[in-house]
Amino acid sequence: REREREKGRKRGDRKGLRPVGSLTYAMAAVLASQWPGRVRALMALLNIKLPIIQAPMAASNDWRLAAAVSAAGGLGSIPCALLSPDQIATQVSSFKQVSSSSSPSPYNLNFFAHTPLGSSEAEQRRWLEVLRPLYEARGLAVPDNAVPAAVAAGTGGRQPFGEAACEVVEQLRPPVVSFHFGLPPEPLLQRVYDTGALVLASATTVAEAVWLQRHGVAAVIAQGFEAGGHRGVFLGDGSADAEGDQGGHVDTASGGGDGKNNDGRVQHDTLQQQGVVSPANVARQVGLFSLAPQVADAVDVPVIGAGGIADGRGVAAAITLGCSAVQVGTAYLCTAQAATSPVHRAALHHAAERSAKGEGPPATAVTNVFSGRPARSLVNGLMRHTGFLSGDAPSFPTAPALVAPLRAHAEACASSDFSPLWAGQSFALAQTTQCDGDGNDNDAAATPPCATAITKALAKDTTELMTEWTDS
Repeated sequence: REREREKGRKRGDRKGLRPVGSLTYAMAAVLASQWPGRVRALMALLNIKLPIIQAPMAASNDWRLAAAVSAAGGLGSIPCALLSPDQIATQVSSFKQVSSSSSPSPYNLNFFAHTPLGSSEAEQRRWLEVLRPLYEARGLAVPDNAVPAAVAAGTGGRQPFGEAACEVVEQLRPPVVSFHFGLPPEPLLQRVYDTGALVLASATTVAEAVWLQRHGVAAVIAQGFEAGGHRGVFLGDGSADAEGDQGGHVDTASGGGDGKNNDGRVQHDTLQQQGVVSPANVARQVGLFSLAPQVADAVDVPVIGAGGIADGRGVAAAITLGCSAVQVGTAYLCTAQAATSPVHRAALHHAAERSAKGEGPPATAVTNVFSGRPARSLVNGLMRHTGFLSGDAPSFPTAPALVAPLRAHAEACASSDFSPLWAGQSFALAQTTQCDGDGNDNDAAATPPCATAITKALAKDTTELMTEWTDS
């Protein structure tokens, strides 16, 4: 076994996702019995065979990726923030059609739980002035100052969990429902619980994890700072206030003193309402290596680790740190079943190649210029122009409106300079092309890897590592 690993190191197999062969998937399943009891307990609760949850990635995954991961024994997720109720129903129907009728695969429906805030004309004008040089340099007509209806309403195409979405959940009765940016208003949340669904939610601090447990979630997703995409912050902005309190605060000035608005939704502080987070606040966010054990010590419900996990080493580390499962996203972005755009795939592949050669600065950064909230992306032209965190970016989720023409123009030219390129810090560990039987990347055909195979390989590598620890 050690000789095989040495061969892998010599041929540049740094991904830790060697083809399943030296250890069969069936054998890996047997070795899974060596995982801690808390891991097996959560797997039983979620009705999955592997402690791997596919992260919901709006615009980069649909039912196909969810089905591929579930087919391997993990939990596939369908992101719903950009979908209408009819589209959600269609996605679930398509998922179920490829699932075994005798033993249907579980799945997770994911929703945002933010409060739409709208965007003023003055805010949009200020943002337009920041973007004006980019329009002019490309010979594009500068938009007028009219605020699109979606911007004025504060949705920006991303819908928070509301009445319509709740009705769909009641009709479909999914086995798992997860939320990002906190939880929906109490009446809606109770209706979700009443369907029998297991509810998961993201926490970026110990305080958020404790709050989520108090509100009845089945498990907490501990989102480390390494994670790609939007930070799940919901109690304040994750910073300390002037007095040094950990995290943000829940405003009780208007809502009966229970930390909620009159509709039951958690109130957020001014910085989060504006979608603006200063570099100092973002700098206080915690990585998974530190966050996971602290959350595991603070709550009694299972903890799911997320952020920087792209191979078996990451899975094994998260379990060792107290997690009962992991949530993996970036590792699936370049799979055949992902809906990732061509420019996003190309950017990931290029960044991974540069990273392997040790070229350039770190390729990802947390930015608010794509949506108005902090989110980790590969660095591109827009981020360099505006700065990673801009005080001029409009409120979440309205920022994309004035960037959209620039993005469309760039993508038509195969450029990703204005596209949100969500990716976690471990993007270089993810496969961007399929491997042959010797672990080498395929030729110029660059066949995308299969999400089912990657999920199985993650489990196999994890059990191999944990077996080594037991043997030693």
